[in-house]
Amino acid sequence: MAYYKVGPDNSSFFSKRTTWELLDAINVAVDGDIIEVDNSYVYNSENVISINKSISIIGKVDESENNQLQPIIINQIHIDNGVTVTIKNFSISINKEKTNAITIKDKSALIGENLFIENTSKKDKLYPIIGCVNSNLKLIETSILANNLGVSAIYAKDSNLNIYDSSFEAKLEIENSTLFISNTDFKDAFLKIILRLFFAYEDRKEDLICTKKMFIHLF
Repeated sequence: MAYYKVGPDNSSFFSKRTTWELLDAINVAVDGDIIEVDNSYVYNSENVISINKSISIIGKVDESENNQLQPIIINQIHIDNGVTVTIKNFSISINKEKTNAITIKDKSALIGENLFIENTSKKDKLYPIIGCVNSNLKLIETSILANNLGVSAIYAKDSNLNIYDSSFEAKLEIENSTLFISNTDFKDAFLKIILRLFFAYEDRKEDLICTKKMFIHLF
């Protein structure tokens, strides 16, 4: 297992750089590696972050003066190839229509913790902010912010979705998937569950824990 430290260029006339760029670290990492990202780091590139290996990307957090400063990713994240990825302590932002901020597919898994996710696009063709197909998604202490057109959405198909201790200005669109929700607040939004054929939790409704401001619409 190897560690990679991502951060601003710290090179000088007398010393070489000891930090990595995020995409470079992801490209050289192998299964089991850990990438630690400085809290002041901002990834803002035209290159989408594609992850096809089982790695952990952990942002450092500065909570001085009651403000939480954490690294920022300004682009899409794609996870595939059957891997398990952990992303912790990040703000993830896109400004683009017809695009997921995070896509998980091909029997992959994302464990996201302490994430702030938003799409700031003002266009009228916004895709779900997270798309999960034939995969697993676990979100812990995650906030999804409303876009300029209203609420955002998470879409899951043929997947397992687990949400804990989070706050969403978003709806859920769930197709042929299992869903577990605990201690999560859906602010100014509806929890919308789309049933096609038979919903996977039909015989175990105890897996659905709804708290606070939620509306469940089954049809």
